[in-house]
Amino acid sequence: RHHRCHARSRPLVATRRGGTASMAAVMSRRALACLFAAARPRGGAPFASPRDAPLRWLSSAAKDLPARDPRLFCVVGSGPAGMYAADRLLTHYGASARVDILDKSPVPFGLVRSGVAPDHASTKSVVNRFEGVLSDPRVCFFGNAALGRDVSVDDLTPRYHAVVLAYGATGDRTLDVPGEDTLRGAISARRFVGWFNGDPEAHGDDVETSKSRGAKNVSLHDEITACLTRHVSDVSDDADVSHDDTAKDAPTAVIFGLGNVALDCARVLLRDVNDLRETDICAAALETLERSAVKKVALIGRRGVAQAAFSPKELRELLNLPDVDVRVYDDAVTDLDEADLEASRPRRRAREAIEKRKAKGNETNEMLQNGDALESIGVGRKNQNRKELSVRFLRSPSKLVARDDDATSLGSVILETNELSGPPGKRRAVGTGAFETIRNVALALRSVGYRSRPLEEHFTVKSHHEPDREPDRFKQSVPFDDARGVVPNAFGRVTHAVAPAMGGGEWQVPGLYVVGWLKRGPRGIIGDNLIDAEETIGALVADDARGKLRKPDYRFKNRGVAPLLEARKKSIVSKEGWRLIDLEERRRGAEFGKPREKITSVSEMLRVANEGG
Repeated sequence: RHHRCHARSRPLVATRRGGTASMAAVMSRRALACLFAAARPRGGAPFASPRDAPLRWLSSAAKDLPARDPRLFCVVGSGPAGMYAADRLLTHYGASARVDILDKSPVPFGLVRSGVAPDHASTKSVVNRFEGVLSDPRVCFFGNAALGRDVSVDDLTPRYHAVVLAYGATGDRTLDVPGEDTLRGAISARRFVGWFNGDPEAHGDDVETSKSRGAKNVSLHDEITACLTRHVSDVSDDADVSHDDTAKDAPTAVIFGLGNVALDCARVLLRDVNDLRETDICAAALETLERSAVKKVALIGRRGVAQAAFSPKELRELLNLPDVDVRVYDDAVTDLDEADLEASRPRRRAREAIEKRKAKGNETNEMLQNGDALESIGVGRKNQNRKELSVRFLRSPSKLVARDDDATSLGSVILETNELSGPPGKRRAVGTGAFETIRNVALALRSVGYRSRPLEEHFTVKSHHEPDREPDRFKQSVPFDDARGVVPNAFGRVTHAVAPAMGGGEWQVPGLYVVGWLKRGPRGIIGDNLIDAEETIGALVADDARGKLRKPDYRFKNRGVAPLLEARKKSIVSKEGWRLIDLEERRRGAEFGKPREKITSVSEMLRVANEGG
């Protein structure tokens, strides 16, 4: 039946010579419908059309397709999304697949390496699976090769059957308040996490501090170190705001946001430094934390406890840190909030963790009234350096204020109190017009979400008629939805808007696919990228079955991007180079009882990759 359907149908594509494509290379619409019928759920009815079938059924059925010519794929980005996409390609295509993985960093694994807190080693164990993918002989790794800097999309698409974009979210959402972009000490939580994880961009290789901050050629590491080790005492005052008396005696770090990244930052600032010595935290960051004068951390959330985004497990870990006092403000819930809690089990558990910690704090206060009990709860002379965590709900940043003695450095934060309005599930924060100030602020981290950026490609074209003329510079980009912060796509197929004169709507960009945060936005956990990759690669396999993938240009001889990078004399880190970097980091870490000591300089990474330790 399958062959009869195929013979009576018109093929989807034609060959370069004008004839029809072979049946082994492309399937007709009717044959594809038969494939979906064969892949229907157990006990279910056949799908009405291929578009009605879940992609996972197509993905599993595609394994039974006839043997094909080798398939060349390029995955841009080696974080969780990219590695899961490569894994799915290898699984679906078997021995006929070859996958090239490009990454702007010399080392792989993206945020698993530079975005997971060092004291969460179990979360990083997924690297073992990714190492298996990278070790596959069908996979090539090209580290230190940035899309838009070293190669363009137009360089890649003629060389592969398909290109999968997985370069994630490299930007941040902003607070849009005065002082955010001009004061030293006001930075994103993303960059702070990169700092204590040894990201080269935070340790001198990429000096990102702007001139408006009055600090030319100062690395992020130097900026954070100056903020954490300086005792803030003299800050601007404002007669129109009421001052909070809870943060007068010690510098405070303020973190805007109540997600897991915010909890990671607070935990690293509050945790005993000795507990971090045996983790893979960056040595330079560990030295700064040892000298840190910050003893108080304030978590600020614009909505209430029933709308907070943190996970119960991470919240409990933070609330129960030893030698840390916890204060919670405005965590009461209304009947409408109860409806939000009822709809979310994790939020109910998070609230229970807060209530339990508050009850424990009340017991401690009662014991403090009896001087004989001080030693039993660890509040003796040997524990005078206790730290404090305050969780403040229903507050939004209004202004970041400079110090009186340094107009370029952060000194205090003004907050506006909020109230909630709207029905359950759509509760939003509305300012009340009442303000309060947190004084002696040494560091302010915004943790209100990551954001993908549009891809800008820079390249030059010289004129043969005017060889002495300065080359023209052009910019190209992958289609990007700036409002949503994602690459527009349909089930992972990159699309672009078409002018009304050309028919309007969204058209698929042939051979271009997207996964991960770049596809769905910066949300979810590491495991969500596997489900996401299944959908995108399922769409790719479906397009291959319909003959919609590109055919690599014969001039490039199925060699991918390697000859191009070699011709452009780029300093590329291969799989073998990464192995040398990995061994050297492990060797350095073993000297201090750590799993690894990360190299924080790109130039040193390149040296180790080429010469060994």
